[in-house]
Amino acid sequence: MRIALVAPPPSSSSRRARRLARIALSLVLSVAAMEAAARIAGVRPKDESAANPNEPIMHAPHPVRGWSPIPGRYVIPPYAPGAPSILTTIAPDGSRVTAAAPAAGQPEVLVVGCSFAFGWAISDDETMLWHLQERHPELHFVNRAVKAYGTYQALLLLEEMLAAGARPTRVIYALHQSHEERNVAETRWLGMLERFSRQGGVALPYATLRDDGMLERHAPEPYPALPLRGRLATVALLEDVLLARTAGPRVAEKRRVIEALILAMRDLCARHGVRFDVLLLQASPRKRAEYIRFFDRAHVGYADCVVPIPATARVPGEGHPGPMINERWAACVEEKLLESAT
Repeated sequence: MRIALVAPPPSSSSRRARRLARIALSLVLSVAAMEAAARIAGVRPKDESAANPNEPIMHAPHPVRGWSPIPGRYVIPPYAPGAPSILTTIAPDGSRVTAAAPAAGQPEVLVVGCSFAFGWAISDDETMLWHLQERHPELHFVNRAVKAYGTYQALLLLEEMLAAGARPTRVIYALHQSHEERNVAETRWLGMLERFSRQGGVALPYATLRDDGMLERHAPEPYPALPLRGRLATVALLEDVLLARTAGPRVAEKRRVIEALILAMRDLCARHGVRFDVLLLQASPRKRAEYIRFFDRAHVGYADCVVPIPATARVPGEGHPGPMINERWAACVEEKLLESAT
């Protein structure tokens, strides 16, 4: 007689284990498919820094402005073969030097702005403000522009300096069109800050407008950092989506924000008895016309110093305006702002 062996029915725990395994396999396959699709679309993990490894670290985190220059004397290797090294000197007060010796006791002209006014990627004696200091020893030019700053950060710095007792004769804000995106912490700008930083996440303060049109200030905000962002393109994409949902709406008001910030600078200087002007360094033809109409309407002094910047006039291998453009800017400031004040 044969005895038939019948397998016992699977236990509830084994059925649950197999069900969980099928779910896990499905999730893995789904993630793999999404990862492949993201990479085909050009999305990459966030571990690829675009920062130049030869550049010294010249900025430190700042609790209010996001970052600030570190005083010191820096020699930056050339960005292209055969080009000279770049000497950058940051004084103890955070300003970039504008002369071999300070013009102590002379009326102070304070300049705030971004890397264009700072003179990034060129040496101290090639910057716009060095040229102006050489031509006008009767003045003391102070270069407090900071790489990657926008209008809001320039305003924060100006407020900080005036509260600490600084009393310049005049303040010049050097305007670059990209400040509009920086002021509202636009998604792509936050991503670029992080990608080009060698110090991890970069926090950016930003401004928006309230319903009554008044400025609303926001503390420094970093780019969102999720686990596995350096390994999975899908995680990098999710970070972008999350930030776009919060940052997207405020980008629509970037034009009104920059105008409100410029007026805040103007009014701040007026309260301290300081002359305020805007130096327009870079803008598209349309933006340039819009800015000029705004300056005229708001009675803001300005100098339109926008000039073409061809590839041959940029720092080889880096892209910022080179010495020739800085000389042209200096001549424009001399003609349109300094001579107009005499």
